[in-house]
Amino acid sequence: MSVRFDAKRLVDDLGGVRNAAEILGKSRTAPYRWMNTGYMSTFQMEQIKEIRPDINFDDYFENGDARKRVQEKSE
Repeated sequence: MSVRFDAKRLVDDLGGVRNAAEILGKSRTAPYRWMNTGYMSTFQMEQIKEIRPDINFDDYFENGDARKRVQEKSE
């Protein structure tokens, strides 16, 4: 079983790339980097939680195997 961080969904829930970048005081490349690499720092998570305490990062981890099966069904 593999677990994957769905950064795209997080960025969408934060209101898009622009809003996500504004929360961090960064350029729009930061959220794009999360989506491309699946990586973000714990410091960035802390910044997001300060502004959006309703965000639960556990909600953005997916079972990679289940996701693969769903993709295969849609093809």
